[in-house]
Amino acid sequence: MAGGSNLTDVQALNLRTVYDVVRLDGPISRAEIARRLDLAVPTISNIVRSLLDKGLLYEAPGPQGGRGKRPIALQVRPDGGFAIGLNVDRDRLDGVITDLVGTTRHRVQRAIGQAHPDEVLPHLQDMHEELLNVEGIPRDRIWGTGVAVPGPLHARDAMIEAAGDLFELPGWTGVDVHARLAERLGEPVAIENHAVAAAIGETWWGTGQRLDSFFLVYFGLYLGGAAVVNGTVARGATGFANEFGSIPVPTAGGAYAPLGTLVSLAALLEHLHEAGVSLREVEELGDLVSDGNETVLAWLDGAADRLAPALATIECLLDPEAILFGERFPEPLVRALIDRLEVRMPSFAVPYKPRRARLGVGRLGGDAAATGAATLPLYRALHPDVFVAEAIGGSGRRKTWPTIL
Repeated sequence: MAGGSNLTDVQALNLRTVYDVVRLDGPISRAEIARRLDLAVPTISNIVRSLLDKGLLYEAPGPQGGRGKRPIALQVRPDGGFAIGLNVDRDRLDGVITDLVGTTRHRVQRAIGQAHPDEVLPHLQDMHEELLNVEGIPRDRIWGTGVAVPGPLHARDAMIEAAGDLFELPGWTGVDVHARLAERLGEPVAIENHAVAAAIGETWWGTGQRLDSFFLVYFGLYLGGAAVVNGTVARGATGFANEFGSIPVPTAGGAYAPLGTLVSLAALLEHLHEAGVSLREVEELGDLVSDGNETVLAWLDGAADRLAPALATIECLLDPEAILFGERFPEPLVRALIDRLEVRMPSFAVPYKPRRARLGVGRLGGDAAATGAATLPLYRALHPDVFVAEAIGGSGRRKTWPTIL
């Protein structure tokens, strides 16, 4: 049953809505906010005063528009709040602490031998403590921690469903991730699949800010994806939506294999290993592309051949404005892959479709999942759509999270 609304709910929603306008379009004047939201200027002024008092916005002189005094414009105060993001991949852990405008204030990274919870959880606790103690960031302004994990998550309890060689996460299947991490970190955590977290980050801070719908192709060690439709990540009935890497594709001899076993960072590294090419770090892949390494270029041709029909299917199903690519592939490698897809995609085009989705590189780059994870507490605290979704869900509100607005 949907919960009722009250004056406090309306005030909180108004605060979030005004904050969101400033976040997206600041610096902006009170009068312009009132015009966009069709509210009276005194009403906006009262809301803005509350946001200023909470330290979320600040005032600065706006552009000179004519004679007289320059108007006062509002902007998001970067140090008004901070959040920690932790990302678990199969071979490494990443952590960031970000401010309200998406600037990474500190970054940590650790290589791991295996992604077993007995190894991962102590590392995450240590990384979390290091990020908490970044000099100059007051603890009372750290709003929470988000964690991005690989593999599908059950929608109800955020348990990882990862078994066999496909996801390679021994020891995680059925683990109560929320409880284990909350116990270790000493605070509530927000948990998402890493591709979904990256997509939320792109929506909040990246290229997706100006897009109503897009699909994110996520190159972690394995392949992931996330669909954003009308500004919201599609999740499906059980949370299994967006398992892009699990799409079956044909292989030699008429067999089928998951797309992610053929098109992913792990698949590329294995391909290079078999060809006798060794790397000290993933970033060297960009140099191999720039140098015209035949092994990498041939792999990119095969990857584009397999990705093109899968992405054409995404286009037909979702009609996104854009398909974005990001995470651990170096940008030269991503752009070389996009160049190949631009050649192949037209052959799958539906002739009566008004336009194709544009292909592009996500703005968050190699920190996409960790930064996206850091977005989760901010997104919950500040986004008006999240407030509405929780309000109509009644008891679904998470009382364990601090109330910011």
